Amino acid sequence: MRLTMDKQTATVLGLLAVAALVLAPMVSAAPINPFLGWSPISIPVGASTTATAGVAIDADCPSGGTYSGTITVTEPDGVSVATYSVSGIACGTYITASYPSAFTGKAGTTEVGTYTTSWVGTTTASATFDLTDSVFTVSLPPSVPQFGAPAMPGMLVAALGLALVVAMRKGRLLKI
Repeated sequence: MRLTMDKQTATVLGLLAVAALVLAPMVSAAPINPFLGWSPISIPVGASTTATAGVAIDADCPSGGTYSGTITVTEPDGVSVATYSVSGIACGTYITASYPSAFTGKAGTTEVGTYTTSWVGTTTASATFDLTDSVFTVSLPPSVPQFGAPAMPGMLVAALGLALVVAMRKGRLLKI
């Protein structure tokens, strides 16, 4: 037995299929837009740097919504960790925090090397963010000698060269 469908039934079923697709709820995923930056990103031992962090207004953090988060700094030894937390910050608003003074835990810039940082949190729209690729470095200041080394050999060569030039100009040298 062969089933056949007339053109009118096929057209109606096609229109119903298109209507179902159009009326079906659409789900779209837009990535959340967190930000974490450091200024300056390279500092000498004992200095401070400032973090700027936030979440841009988008579908995951809409206008009128808020976000909460924690900036974590891990020192080069991998053990010393410091944090700075915020909550109830309006989406689109950026916060600043000075490292190490505004952070709790083991905060300091006494270790030379790369400090790994992360910015992790949530929004009132139930979106989460986890940004872990921001770093800053601490280095030793450039070395400056405390006392100048004696430059006797160089001064001696310069003095002899000057005496030779003066003697040549007065004609006392290389008289033939």
